Amino acid sequence: MRILKRELFVFFTLFILLSLSIHFKQWLSSPLEHIEALPTSPMGPWHPLVLTFVAYVVVTLVRITIYLINRLKAKRG
Repeated sequence: MRILKRELFVFFTLFILLSLSIHFKQWLSSPLEHIEALPTSPMGPWHPLVLTFVAYVVVTLVRITIYLINRLKAKRG
């Protein structure tokens, strides 16, 4: 359960950071209009979750790579 909470925290943190960084001006000027316009978005209504999932997979692959490198270093050292 602890691992699930950590991964959900990572996912939602990525979601917030990506949405704020990509649409910074819209979030500051009119956040409700931005959310309401999501269903008619040219990229589709699910694009925030899809983009976040892709970023999550990339971050997870980097985390796994770092973990494996650290394990190899620990075995040799």
